[in-house]
Amino acid sequence: MKLPLAFIGLLLCAGPASAKLTVTTVPVGKLAVVTEVDDISDTPIMHAPLVTKKIRLEWRSADRRVRFSLDDDGQDLFTTFDLSKPDLSDTVCGRLTGGTLLTYQSNAASTERWMQFGTGLRADIIEICRGSLNTSQLESYVSEFAIARSDFAPALEVMKASAKEQFGGWGRRCLNYKFSKKFQRPLCTRYSAKEE
Repeated sequence: MKLPLAFIGLLLCAGPASAKLTVTTVPVGKLAVVTEVDDISDTPIMHAPLVTKKIRLEWRSADRRVRFSLDDDGQDLFTTFDLSKPDLSDTVCGRLTGGTLLTYQSNAASTERWMQFGTGLRADIIEICRGSLNTSQLESYVSEFAIARSDFAPALEVMKASAKEQFGGWGRRCLNYKFSKKFQRPLCTRYSAKEE
């Protein structure tokens, strides 16, 4: 099928989609809650959502090399981390996509959950970032991470408030996906309890 020359010219002249990215950061002690809203509704793209929203509760080491985050995209809640080079010029390694799918929890469980995240972060750095840190560097980051535990409960409340504002709620998130056919979006087979 031949395309009309005028249509081809229009495709070649069309500029990139104009996006409006709004980033809001709320510091909470040694943590921060970052909300990103990316709005491309001025130039709609048929196969992409017009507005994408993400919220992340973020911890960074004092030297900024290690970043851990609890990420919420309105569908899933998961953790990610990355380790940068000492000069912060590039990422050395990390888990940039979600691991275990999570639920929001009460403040009563938050200190214990933060310490579980620390144990998981340590294990992930050992497994995924083999040889990138020596033992004393790793233990220093783990200790630094543990110090932030008292900031987790208040930061989680800020994250929940942002999730209510951005997604209309924070209780219902996917806990398990089923991948059935090639090139098909995964289907959620189990959700967390809906908020009251």
